[in-house]
Amino acid sequence: MTVYFELSIICLIKYTHKLNISGKCVTISTQLVFQKTSVSRLKRTESTFLVVSVSRPSSIIQRLIEKRRKLHEEAIECMRKSIREINLEVEEMIKCESLTLQQKLQDLRDDVVKYFKPFEGIEDMDIDALKKKENTFHDTVTNIETTNHTQISAIEAFYEFLVKTEKNRTDKIKGLMKLTLQKVHDIGYQVPYENEEFFGNEILDLNKMTLNNMQTYEDLKKELRLRAAHNMKTWGEEILEAKERLKKCFRKLIKSSVTRFAGSLRSAASGNSDLSREISNIQSLHSKIQAPEGSDISVPVTEQDVENWLKQIRTTLAALDKGAKNIVHLYKNIIVILFNRFFTELDDFRKVIKRYKIMDESQIQEFESEIYTPTVDELNIRLKKDLENLQTVWERAIEKMRETINVTYGFLNGAACLWDKHFRRIREAQFLVLQDVENMVEVNNLSIGENEAKLNILIDKLRQGPNEKKLNKTVQEVYRILDGIKNAYGIHCNSEIQVVQKYRTLVECEIDVLLAEITRLLTVFPPDEDRDPKKQRGRGSQIETTKLDPDEALLPMQMLYCIFQVDAVKNWMFG
Repeated sequence: MTVYFELSIICLIKYTHKLNISGKCVTISTQLVFQKTSVSRLKRTESTFLVVSVSRPSSIIQRLIEKRRKLHEEAIECMRKSIREINLEVEEMIKCESLTLQQKLQDLRDDVVKYFKPFEGIEDMDIDALKKKENTFHDTVTNIETTNHTQISAIEAFYEFLVKTEKNRTDKIKGLMKLTLQKVHDIGYQVPYENEEFFGNEILDLNKMTLNNMQTYEDLKKELRLRAAHNMKTWGEEILEAKERLKKCFRKLIKSSVTRFAGSLRSAASGNSDLSREISNIQSLHSKIQAPEGSDISVPVTEQDVENWLKQIRTTLAALDKGAKNIVHLYKNIIVILFNRFFTELDDFRKVIKRYKIMDESQIQEFESEIYTPTVDELNIRLKKDLENLQTVWERAIEKMRETINVTYGFLNGAACLWDKHFRRIREAQFLVLQDVENMVEVNNLSIGENEAKLNILIDKLRQGPNEKKLNKTVQEVYRILDGIKNAYGIHCNSEIQVVQKYRTLVECEIDVLLAEITRLLTVFPPDEDRDPKKQRGRGSQIETTKLDPDEALLPMQMLYCIFQVDAVKNWMFG
């Protein structure tokens, strides 16, 4: 006879744990005592009892384990939910701060536009309007410098805010993890080493995310600083442009005052308004024959330049012819009035220039010597000239100048056609080569960009490498990619140089075509051998020079000078 007795022995689980958190390091030490006695079955055979051990799950223990599992999962989910809320809060703070920074930088740029607004159209202002302006050039420069410092300070403050916010977020999340770790230990669903491993991975991921965010903030700061530097460079160029506009304005005002005073002084010196008007015309037209102040006479190249030159020179000659026939004598008693009014005007300009602080004293003197002195000397000479023989001299000279202009026009018109075609072909060659270069650079940049992206990824791996073996492997990959980039740069450089060298070949072909066309043109317009510069220099050394009498009428000599200038255009046929 066999009798079985079932004995239920309760499973006993006992463990202790200790949590140490210092800084970013979390250490968990655990001690586990696990005692388990399975259900035993007593077997009796006749007069002897045999004890047989049989395992059987307990429903009470299962319910207890299930309850702890749910509590454990709820604790983890609550932690993750809190982390998401922290992240959303931080992202909202960063978004608001970035919008504030963006608006502030835009306001600064708008302020700069307002600073430069008073200098728009300043070329057309008169001296009284310049005196009334409150915002001077020096004030604008100071405001621009202040604006630059402000935008740099705003960028630095934004970067500090990002760093501080990131640190606060990290501290909050770590504190939350600490509380959650203590909670899951108290629940006791998993053994301590499993909890330690889980939270260790969570902290590792958090540290990686923090490092990545810090690098992103640093890159953003550099990008904003570069934009700020670019803005300052642009503003500096606008400051120089405003300064040049002011100088141009003063030049224009001085020249206009010269013309205004000259006209008014002539009217005051003579009761004949027609005579005053003719004197003003002859002075302004004579200055058009001479080289403009500060510029060089250049040969008209294009057809439009030739037509404009012909139209201008014919108009000037016609006006000179009409004015020279009406001028009969010169009024010498206006020189004193001229100088007095000029120096009064000069003092006004000095005050305004010093107020704007665009020139120092030496530059003002150079400015006066450049603008005032030549103009005053020119007027002084013109007002002292004897006009009695002007009509006779001009009658003989006008026909000669017209003939010279017509001959030169025929030559220039023929040459301009060649140059127009030449420039058009050169522009087409430039366009083709530039297109090839752009296409080549775009393709090369795309290839290099892919390698550089891979390189950046490997560099990030180097920062995060867990051990020396993986670091060495990653370094070898970096060397391999760097070698590939180096070889690609060399290949790209050679290919781009070959594309650029096409332009030289095209230009050389075009020059050959142009030379052939010029040779054909010179058969139609053969140069005058007497105009050869070598022969002219030889004849010039044999000419006797005589000193002009100061009392001699000089205006006819100026008219002869105009004739020589017009006649000199024939020398262009040797150019």
